Amino acid sequence: MNDRDGTTQAGPTERFGAWSASFYSQPQVAETALALQDRYGADVNLVFLCLWCAAERRRPLTAGEIDMLDATIAGLRATVLRPLRGLRRKMKEEGEDELYQALKAAEMEAERASQRRLINALPRLAQGDADVMTLAVGSIGALRETIAGLKDAEELRTLISLYGHMVG
Repeated sequence: MNDRDGTTQAGPTERFGAWSASFYSQPQVAETALALQDRYGADVNLVFLCLWCAAERRRPLTAGEIDMLDATIAGLRATVLRPLRGLRRKMKEEGEDELYQALKAAEMEAERASQRRLINALPRLAQGDADVMTLAVGSIGALRETIAGLKDAEELRTLISLYGHMVG
């Protein structure tokens, strides 16, 4: 998108991707997000979307909306992302660096495809009328309802705390 002054404004897909990369690079976020993924089967992009919507000052997602969004990316996750991740990890273990790097690049592209699908399926959300942390906790609460095992996941509490440090 171009502004009247000729500068380019990032669309929601680009903003979400940039925000995700920035958040992921914060201390402890990668380890915590990967623990949610590996221990509970949580989709990191979906978790990050809940937090990003709060950062964008949008109302919290509902459990129904999260279910719909998860269904939007479930096929890609099952048939592309998880197999690529498994292959990439195996090649790292076996010291196949060139193949590892190629699989890592393919996995990252698949993650971007997942983010695009999430943004394209995201309902138009009204502005939230609460502070960013309250909005984030609202969406994460709905996420806890939809993913088995997340209700008591300490990693989710940690991720919320790390998000609070980033935004606060």
